[in-house]
Amino acid sequence: MQKTVRRKSRVCCEYSIFSTFDDCFLKKSPFNGTNGVNAINSYFAQVCLKRRARIANEVQPLSPVRQSADPGCMAGVDIQGFDKKVLYATSREECRLACDNDLGCRFSVRNIDGNCYIKTEPFGNKDGKNSLNGYVDQLCLKRGTDMGCFSGVSWQGNSLYSFNTTSKEACRAECDGNVK
Repeated sequence: MQKTVRRKSRVCCEYSIFSTFDDCFLKKSPFNGTNGVNAINSYFAQVCLKRRARIANEVQPLSPVRQSADPGCMAGVDIQGFDKKVLYATSREECRLACDNDLGCRFSVRNIDGNCYIKTEPFGNKDGKNSLNGYVDQLCLKRGTDMGCFSGVSWQGNSLYSFNTTSKEACRAECDGNVK
């Protein structure tokens, strides 16, 4: 049975969720709305942050989440996870590299004071808060094969629309707005 697809603008998509049953959910406004929960959940194959390139003098969309220029990252967002270690990072990139070079790291959170939290277990531990947070400079998912993605988690947010697809990449590309 084919699902009904509700199409809305892709402009507001901030992250996509691909289920193990080939459903793609496009979402915005993490931690807001009534769609989803913030938890480990094997029903979801992949949650990916929107990939976006830096555009000079870009006007940012109206959203509670400040958009980050770094793909696989969100500014002003914190999620719970085990704090594996804390270090001082002079830049966003230094914090991301510390995570990339740490075998167990799944994501990093850099605060505006430069403290960089190397984290494991997204949504699975009580270190941090699942919320928008003006003290957080940038949350970044570890770079790698699925840069900017987590597997096996659900993330609450406002649903834009959903559709059926057999491809994780098609789901992610729809959020990016670069569907060919």
